[in-house]
Amino acid sequence: MKKSTTISWILLAIAFASQKSSAGRKEISEIADGINHAVPTNRELEESIKWLIQNGIISETNKKFSLSDYGKKLINNANSNTNIIFEIWKNLETEIDEKLKNE
Repeated sequence: MKKSTTISWILLAIAFASQKSSAGRKEISEIADGINHAVPTNRELEESIKWLIQNGIISETNKKFSLSDYGKKLINNANSNTNIIFEIWKNLETEIDEKLKNE
């Protein structure tokens, strides 16, 4: 899986998992499994979370994660024209790809 695919998958999982309150790694992993029918490896989860925090897309408080205002904007843009999960994921992947190119 490409780096942008993995990061966008974890971002989408965090968005779903933290809708009502910040989410821990277990909840994020369970939602990611529901999206992709695969449990993210520890490395996929940790590297994605680290990248998302460093890029101001999510925040961490007491080992729980939620979207930043910028992260909410990315999610809103990704689902502005669709409510199909795989299309939202693809839209997020495109955004993440652009950010990775600029690193």
